[in-house]
Amino acid sequence: MAALLPQSAGYATILVGGAFFAALMNAFTWVQRRYTNFDPGKIEEFSSASRSVKTGMLSVGITSAWVWAAVFLQTGTLTYLYGVSIPWWFGIGGFVEIAAFSFISSKVKVNAGGASTYLQVAKVRFGVLGHWAYMFAALVANFVVGCEILIGGAGVITGMTGISEYAAIWLLPLVIVAYVLTGGLRATFIADYLHCCILYSCLLVLILATYTRGDAIGSPGKLYDLLLDASKAVPVAGNGHESYLSFRSDGGMYYALTATTSFFGLSFCDQSYWQRSIAARPAGTSKAFIFAGCFFLSVGLGIGSSMGLSARALVSNPAFPGYPDGLSLTELNAGLAGPYASTVILGKAGPAMYTIIAFMATTSALSAQLVAVATIFSYDIYREYISPTATNSQLMRVNHATVIGWAVFLAGINTAFAYIGLDLNFLFYLMAVCTSGSVFPIGLLMCWTRLNKAGAVLGVTGGLVIGMVAWLVTAVTTQGSISTTTLTDSKVILSGSLSALGTGAIVSIGLSLIKPASFDFELTRAIGRGSTVPVDASSASTDKEPRINQSASNNLEKDPTTYEPALHSVHGGGSTPESEAQYALEVVKLEQSQTKFRIITGFLLLIILVLIPAPLAGTAVVYPKGLFILQCVAAATFAFVSLILIVFWPLVESHKELAAIFNRIAHNKRLDKGVEQPLDHSP
Repeated sequence: MAALLPQSAGYATILVGGAFFAALMNAFTWVQRRYTNFDPGKIEEFSSASRSVKTGMLSVGITSAWVWAAVFLQTGTLTYLYGVSIPWWFGIGGFVEIAAFSFISSKVKVNAGGASTYLQVAKVRFGVLGHWAYMFAALVANFVVGCEILIGGAGVITGMTGISEYAAIWLLPLVIVAYVLTGGLRATFIADYLHCCILYSCLLVLILATYTRGDAIGSPGKLYDLLLDASKAVPVAGNGHESYLSFRSDGGMYYALTATTSFFGLSFCDQSYWQRSIAARPAGTSKAFIFAGCFFLSVGLGIGSSMGLSARALVSNPAFPGYPDGLSLTELNAGLAGPYASTVILGKAGPAMYTIIAFMATTSALSAQLVAVATIFSYDIYREYISPTATNSQLMRVNHATVIGWAVFLAGINTAFAYIGLDLNFLFYLMAVCTSGSVFPIGLLMCWTRLNKAGAVLGVTGGLVIGMVAWLVTAVTTQGSISTTTLTDSKVILSGSLSALGTGAIVSIGLSLIKPASFDFELTRAIGRGSTVPVDASSASTDKEPRINQSASNNLEKDPTTYEPALHSVHGGGSTPESEAQYALEVVKLEQSQTKFRIITGFLLLIILVLIPAPLAGTAVVYPKGLFILQCVAAATFAFVSLILIVFWPLVESHKELAAIFNRIAHNKRLDKGVEQPLDHSP
């Protein structure tokens, strides 16, 4: 597999690009310290961005968390294999999961607005055992997701430039740590914004170049003709008329089921997604998630309808790197269909764009992972079990140590994975099996008062165990052996992930119906706000009145069994009565808007899940040229609108704050952090 760019391009992208972003993020952090009310030296700012992120920036942050390098690669490769249905199913899969998580994330704003991690809710509801069960699920998710992000990004840069994969695996975390240490979650949001601007610009260029540039394709009509020829030369088994232009596809439907059912665990288990929700102003949370789902849909539809279909159409072109036999299994597993197509269409600029995409997506998503794991270690391990009265400075030291330690850990373990040959494709599906079992226990944690400890704990652990067993057994019974190839078969993956999802649901709901709890969410609403309850709150959850002392201080109680660190604010952590009061007002607005946004979400799901795909898949018709051109135009339009919103929405909604900051910089007017300054709380 020959490199498409020189090694110098790979090292320059990582080192020069990394140094540039590290310097830029540290400059933003310096400005933030001097000219704003937000101090990144406070735990509340480092871990939760002071819960002040506005709707547009939150939407961009959510999008960035979902749009990894793997999204660009897997969409193109699966479209290369199965045809026109994949761009739609890939985008819809992400939209469905984001929509589901938006409901749960709104519940955490209402029922546990002071929480810094969703694990704190588990601790208050179910005590130590429940806390550790949920923490295990969270860390497994962060581990698998972090590995997928890192090995996927490193693999793309290695494939494009020929640099050592081991070097890429170690250098990428290094440049990320350089700005996460100083800026925390707000620096990650700013990085998300800049990265998304570049990512979506590259996306639009790739789409427009496919449909308008050069002799290889140059128009949607010619791409259609080439796909007709490809369907005759290499018919695709399981598709309607064995054509890449038919929406009915066995492989596509298996992926659709996997995408819409098996990846919920990605968002539900991963603290980095909760972190973004926790950081947001409550009033705009639901709106942000709806737009983020649409932004993600534009990536799946856009990259699949351009680079993915182009890769299949150009296999017969001598300029195609896989000519004349197509992509090898190694190249497919590395997700190189899109990059290879971009080489024919854009020359060296094509793989250069994919290299930039991989770098941007990896640094953005991995920085959020580092902050998320650091928050778990500081709040849910150190403060909960080592130093219950830890101060802001102590927790910040734990955060910084964890950021460095987790980055080194991920680099080390991914070095081993790369050595033994675990690739992006395998990790992509491993994630589905590992995280699906916890979806229902975590979702019910936030919204169902009858969920009991046994259902929660056994749902989390049982879902993982049964899912893994089903995954391995199905590989043996249907494929004859266990290997990275057989374990990524679509039927095997679907069996494992659905077994995990179903087990988690049946166990958590079933046991809770047998012996239901009667939990009062007033207990979790007290998290982070100076209240005390028994350590095992589930033992008190049947009481009609929750035992809460709203005037409790942060001092350790004489009876240690009545002290719960999660229910106390961190001394010097940055939370203020004014911010709490504003937060409470916005929670009311969030609750008032829920019905409207659920109706909007349901209407969108009806359109994209039923009204559009059902007729196309049901008739097994080969796309007429007009319909194919319509899909291409829709993909380009969707990407263009997404880019405009991503670039301008965060700037417009914060124009007053930005103007005030620039004015302070111009007059060198520093803010005294010891004096409360009025904040602009406009939505």
